[in-house]
Parts: sequence; structure tokens; C-alpha cells
Amino acid sequence: MQGRYEEAYGYLFDAKSNISGEGRNNPFIMLRLGQCSYELGKEDATEYLMMAYMMEGKELFEDEDEKYFERIKDLIG
Repeated sequence: MQGRYEEAYGYLFDAKSNISGEGRNNPFIMLRLGQCSYELGKEDATEYLMMAYMMEGKELFEDEDEKYFERIKDLIG
């Protein structure tokens, strides 16, 4: 939200990879990680955005910029 994508990416990546494994199961973390990755031009953006979608569905994307859902919409069967 503040445009500090590189910094946020590092923190979110660490949260995803935490020892208990709960970060990987958190749709909010996956969404934000995917958004940061998207803004940084990283290839893993699609993976994280898709994981968020699979956990929470399209509702998670409703208050977000359309470009994030656009990135994965063709992958949804």
C-alpha cells in the first residue's frame, strides 16, 4: 500500500516460510506476497496469487486492483 514492495516482499517471504508452516496457509500473506512480486516483476507472482485464490476464492481480490486477478484469471478452470 505504501509502495515499499522490495521491503515488504522480504518480510512476507519470511512469513510464508516460517517454521510452523502456517504462513503458507494464510491467504492474506499469499495475496500480499503475490502483489509485491507482481510489482517487482518477479515470475513467482502468479504462483502466490493463485495460491491465495485457491484458499479464499475471488472474494479475496474484490477490494484489490483488478490487475492482480487478471494475472491469474486464465488459469482458473
